[in-house]
Amino acid sequence: MTTNNAVNVGLSGATGTGNFVGSNSPAIVTPNLGTPSAINLTNATALPASALPSGAMFNFQQTQVTTASSVSNPTTMTDLGISVAITPTSASNKVLVRAVLALGSDTTNLLGLQLVRGSTPIGIATSVSTRLAAGVNAYTGLASNILGVVLEWLDSPATTSSTTYKVQVQNNGAGNAYLNRSSTDTDSNVFFRNVSVISVCEVHA
Repeated sequence: MTTNNAVNVGLSGATGTGNFVGSNSPAIVTPNLGTPSAINLTNATALPASALPSGAMFNFQQTQVTTASSVSNPTTMTDLGISVAITPTSASNKVLVRAVLALGSDTTNLLGLQLVRGSTPIGIATSVSTRLAAGVNAYTGLASNILGVVLEWLDSPATTSSTTYKVQVQNNGAGNAYLNRSSTDTDSNVFFRNVSVISVCEVHA
């Protein structure tokens, strides 16, 4: 019987080492394909994130909150009740955080909002002295209003551990803050309920 090695020897221009590879389900080990003129990766698996170009976004995660809730008189930064977790694949990669919120208030006071990584505020003003630091402010104007607010920040968590991002809220006076509803929130077809989301994705360094 002709062996694979014998076939290799008999092939004109044969190169490389190991056994001859047939046409059915071959397992080719460590070949260098050079620069092929065309390649189809439709069934490719286990592609490393490190192969992505700088700035490529992947590992998308999102939390969708469709129910209404409230935060009682948040005179300091208090969890709003919306968060999302991500596990970065590399400590050198960044994380793009984006929250789209529907907010209400039962006073005309300003609401200040900030993004938080774990317990660390991110994307907030610095050198504020006695002023309140926040990422963005919301002013509903009327107790019957719902205001759309967006927070976004490109963060550098420097970790490959699971990391939670959330939103916190604070008022500059007295009164409650509301998510996905107005303060009035009468059960009537002239009032709205809304949806809020927080999204994260990894950005390749």
